Amino acid sequence: MFLKKICVVAIIDLMKSIIVIMLALFCLNSLAARVATVTTSKAVVFADKELTSPLGYIRFGKKVRVSDNPIGVKDIYAVIVSGRVAYIQTKDLSLSDEVVSEVSGHQKINEHNVDELFKDDIDKLSENNFLTLTYGQMALGPQWEELTTAYNDTLASATVMSLALEHRPPNKPMAFAIGLNYLSAEQEKLAVKTVGLDVYLFYSLLFNSTFSIDLVGQLSGSGDIQFTDPNAEDFNRGLYLGGGVGGQIRLFPASQWGFVGGLKMMKFKVFDTEPFNTGSEEMVLNSLDGVHMYLGVSYKL
Repeated sequence: MFLKKICVVAIIDLMKSIIVIMLALFCLNSLAARVATVTTSKAVVFADKELTSPLGYIRFGKKVRVSDNPIGVKDIYAVIVSGRVAYIQTKDLSLSDEVVSEVSGHQKINEHNVDELFKDDIDKLSENNFLTLTYGQMALGPQWEELTTAYNDTLASATVMSLALEHRPPNKPMAFAIGLNYLSAEQEKLAVKTVGLDVYLFYSLLFNSTFSIDLVGQLSGSGDIQFTDPNAEDFNRGLYLGGGVGGQIRLFPASQWGFVGGLKMMKFKVFDTEPFNTGSEEMVLNSLDGVHMYLGVSYKL
């Protein structure tokens, strides 16, 4: 008899739990719900109200259906992920006044929309990629200045244009990129131009949806750097290897379009060039170095 009572109580508790879950599902799927937009780089989705069991995250800019009112004292909203009740924090959302229902056709969240970061922690290289175009000016350093003086030329800085494909995971401070640059400087007598290959490494000191502050490291090289020598019949050709370090600020780093500005200290080692014949002496140019300042725009692919 006692065992029978225990079984009855257990069945009643189970039925209560089922009713609560069904009501939650009904409230989100059949009755009114609100549309919210994710405003952080990653809005974590939890399996429980205590926010102790993360399922994954939803990326910046995604729209989700949430419960019409917040739940409990933790200021959270309920969402449906593949038919299951899950929870998301209000601080990660921008709530709109739009009210939707099941018949509205608004897209539900499923497990394909939730990046399973906490389950396999694999960063897909096919996602979170940005194309960045920059334009800037770079000083070419003391050896170039000495060479310019020897030719009685007018000193000019170099123009640097670069195009890079950047992989920027929203859940990690590290990012990397590979790209091409075109460097050119034209003076009255001397000139230099080259197309180089660049590899970048970024580390975000601060990141939010409005701006980020990054440390930047760069390696660069070219197998054909061309100098114009007014006292030579052809280009003075060589190659260079080098790099630089610096910092940059990005505006709207997680958005479709963003902007970037930065400053780097660059140093290149020049190899295999012939000495420059200034008319009075021969001078060897084996380095280019200086400050590189740039502005640019990025586009999320």
